[in-house]
Amino acid sequence: MKNYTKKSLKASNGITLIALVITIIVLLILAGISIAMLAGDNGILTKATDAKTYTERANVIEQAQTDILGYQAENKSGDLEKSQLKSVLDTYFRDVPDLTDMEKTAILNIELKTLEKYGNHTIKVSEIYDGAFKESPTYPVYTLGQEITIGEEKFFVITENDDSSKDTITAISKYNLSKTEVNKQHDISFWDEAHEVFCSDPDSTSSGYWNSIEEINYPYNLNNIQSNRAIAINKAKSYGESKGGIGRLLTYEEANNLKDKIETIIFGTYSSTGSLDYYLGTAHDYQNVFHVFYDDTFGGQVDDYVYFGYGQSAIRPVITILKTNI
Repeated sequence: MKNYTKKSLKASNGITLIALVITIIVLLILAGISIAMLAGDNGILTKATDAKTYTERANVIEQAQTDILGYQAENKSGDLEKSQLKSVLDTYFRDVPDLTDMEKTAILNIELKTLEKYGNHTIKVSEIYDGAFKESPTYPVYTLGQEITIGEEKFFVITENDDSSKDTITAISKYNLSKTEVNKQHDISFWDEAHEVFCSDPDSTSSGYWNSIEEINYPYNLNNIQSNRAIAINKAKSYGESKGGIGRLLTYEEANNLKDKIETIIFGTYSSTGSLDYYLGTAHDYQNVFHVFYDDTFGGQVDDYVYFGYGQSAIRPVITILKTNI
C-alpha cells in the first residue's frame, strides 16, 4: 500500500511539472501574439495612430475646402482667385509660396506641411482644390507726381508705391478751387478768384473754417468732422463727390511727407498773380489751421498761422477715386 502511494505521488508530481512548462509556453505564445496585435504593422496601436492621422488630415482638408466654398460663393462663378487660395492655405499650412505667377499644374503639385496645431501633416494642394482659377483683376499703375485727368480737370497722383492690384488712386487737384464756380478748379491762383475769406465772428455758425472741439489733442485731422462750420472741408468733399470719388483736404502729415518728394507740386510757384496758398485739413490748435503757401520771400512753407475766423487761403481738394473712373 505504501509503495503504491509513493508511485502515485511521483506520477502526480511529474504531470504537474509538464503542465507548468506547457502553460508557460502557451502564455509566451499568447503574449507574443498579443504584442504583435498591439504594436505590429497591423496592430491595434498602429491602426489607432493611423486613424488619428487620417482624421486630422481629413479635418484640415475639409476645413480648407469649406473656406474655399465661401470664396467661390463670393465670386459667383465657382472659380477661385490665386490670392484667395493662398489666404486659405496660409490659415492651415506653413511656408506657403506666392502663387501669383505660378501655373495651375505647379500649384496643385505643391506639398505643404500643416501648422503644428493641425498635426504636422503633409498634404498636397490638389487634395484640397483642383478647380479653375479666376484671374485677379489688374489695374493701371501710377507713379508719385504723375499728372492725370478726371473729367476735364487735372490732378497729381500722391499715392506712393502703387501697384496693379490696387483699384483706387489718391490725387491732389492741380489748382485751387474757384470761388465763383461750383466744384471747378481755377487754373491760376489769382488771389481774388481762388482764395476764400472767412471774416465772421469765430463763435458764429454761419462761416469760418471750423469750430473748436473740446478735449481733443492737436494737431487734429478735421477731414472727418461733421459741421456746417467746416466750410473748406465740406467744399472739398462736395468736389470729390462731383468727380465720382471721395474728397477731402491734404493733411499736415501728408504735406510734410510729400513736400521734398514732389516739391513743385505741393508748393507750386510764385508769380505776381498769386500762388498755391491753400488750407490743409489739420488744425494746429483751437483757432489755427495749417496751410501751404509759396512766395518770393520764404519759398515753399507749411505753416500754421491761418486763423479760422479771419484767415484767408484757398481750397485745394484731394480725391480718392476708382482707377476705372480716370
